[in-house]
Amino acid sequence: MTIMVQQCNTIKNYSKVVIAASITVLSSFSSHAFNVPQQCIVAPERTTPCPNLTYTSLNVGSTNRIICLCKTDKAQILTLLNNSSIATQRIQIRKLQDQHDLSSQQLKLLFENINK
Repeated sequence: MTIMVQQCNTIKNYSKVVIAASITVLSSFSSHAFNVPQQCIVAPERTTPCPNLTYTSLNVGSTNRIICLCKTDKAQILTLLNNSSIATQRIQIRKLQDQHDLSSQQLKLLFENINK
């Protein structure tokens, strides 16, 4: 009986060590290994979560950035970028640019290259 209790305590201690080590490794990995964007590029009109996200990279200066895009919003965003004759459309474009620190050319390139 005492051997079983000792084995259970050893297993519990081992499990605690494994869990603590896993949390340490995962938190280190997620904060340093990837620079995943906090927010995806979506159409300004979107009020619901995007049903079809994709990740791509973009060479910005001397580094590559991982960019998250809503594939479902491709047509809306390209229309917005190509037909920015109305003031509200220009404001929406500037908000997208500022929010994601990208130029309109970079935004256009990203969405034009989806599914190519």
